[in-house]
Amino acid sequence: MIAVVIPCHRVRDQILGVLAAIGPECNAIYVVDDACPEGTGDVVERECRDPRVRVIRNERNLGVGGAVLAGYAAAIDDHADIIVKCDG
Repeated sequence: MIAVVIPCHRVRDQILGVLAAIGPECNAIYVVDDACPEGTGDVVERECRDPRVRVIRNERNLGVGGAVLAGYAAAIDDHADIIVKCDG
């Protein structure tokens, strides 16, 4: 399984375009809302219909490193073989 992890903080206006550009070779997409004040996770849950997408929420901002680690942990729990980090 190929997974993509996207840490998100202040990327509300770009995230749907980024998600739409991810090809079918990826099996799972983890959008990590890093306590984003713009509510990026809410936008994804409301407007994205891609069944591969899962929103993970950090209760407080952990920075890009913490957001990436949260996404990696979820992908590993789901048995991802390959994990790619992509900017939001």
